[in-house]
Amino acid sequence: MSVKVVIILYISEGSKMEALSDILQPYKDLVGTVAAIVTMGQMFSGTFMCYEIYKQSNTRGVPMMPFSGGLVMLRYRSTSKASAYCRENLLYCGSVVAARAVLSEDRGILNLKYGFILRDDTMIRVNFFGIAISIVYLMIYFNYTTEKVKAWAQLGICGAFSAAVIGYVQMEDPKLVEARFGTILTAFMFYLIASPLFGLKEIIANKSTEGLPFPMILSGSVVTFMWLLYGIILKNNFIVLQNIVAFLLCTAQLSLFVIYPSKPKGKEKSKAKKAD
Repeated sequence: MSVKVVIILYISEGSKMEALSDILQPYKDLVGTVAAIVTMGQMFSGTFMCYEIYKQSNTRGVPMMPFSGGLVMLRYRSTSKASAYCRENLLYCGSVVAARAVLSEDRGILNLKYGFILRDDTMIRVNFFGIAISIVYLMIYFNYTTEKVKAWAQLGICGAFSAAVIGYVQMEDPKLVEARFGTILTAFMFYLIASPLFGLKEIIANKSTEGLPFPMILSGSVVTFMWLLYGIILKNNFIVLQNIVAFLLCTAQLSLFVIYPSKPKGKEKSKAKKAD
């Protein structure tokens, strides 16, 4: 009985999405253009990290993965060392969160390939732009890093991973490749989307949203919502599912700003005493 209920609900939700897609079809170009613009705008968040590298004339504390991952579709997961540096440098922290948001959206070599499979011009343009700007960021990183061998190794791993997945896609049955490649991308997306949840423990323990950049998270909500609408218009379940989860996560992060103050209570009291 439960299986029948699930099937009925799935069919019902599917028919609702079909109906909504039909309503939004006349606005496909508009939604696609807005999604592309806000996504490309958010990609420039990497300039904050590049500016940080330029200011200190080295890449200390700035990981390469947000840049190299932008070529593929990977995301940097901050280590405890990076988290400590993040607390000391809020500009860098905001950049990392922004980079996470950027890499979790539709850009990179793998998503470019998926765009070609779907024959969707909007996805192709966005991903071409994302790859180009990631190359610029990498050039800046390589210019300042003192660990060039390590950087080349990381880039090689990303390249090998991309080549392996693209090779599989090329050999897959054309009739099945869209669904199977979409499943692979969705699995990666869920892994990437889940990574910010590891930072919730620290936020809850400190009872503060210090270090969480509200503008970046808000823009991430806008980006994911626009791609959600575009996925509905395309009637692509994978894009819809990815962006529903991403949008809910962004909403959850925004709710933290309502629950917790921007500064820990201890810091606010110490500032008040100094003022007195």
